[in-house]
Amino acid sequence: MQTRGGIPEMENIRDWLTSIGCKAYADAFEENGITIDMLGDLSDADLKDLGVTIGDKIRLRRATEDLQQANTSGNSRGPSAVGDTNGDLQSH
Repeated sequence: MQTRGGIPEMENIRDWLTSIGCKAYADAFEENGITIDMLGDLSDADLKDLGVTIGDKIRLRRATEDLQQANTSGNSRGPSAVGDTNGDLQSH
């Protein structure tokens, strides 16, 4: 499996959503052109528009944080490929 910025790169967003138990949202994410590297940019409003439930928002945030931590510990080359520090999908 290839990596991007120290983060394992899934073949697509569907694989990642399936791996965290959120497969139900795969079509919505794909239809809206959302890729794994965009996760940190998604706001609560974006997730609501995608139909994500509150519980699954928490699941997505935790999984995104895990990706960011993997990036931090596995790569010191620069900013996370999963998001920035704007706090959108990162833990609140």
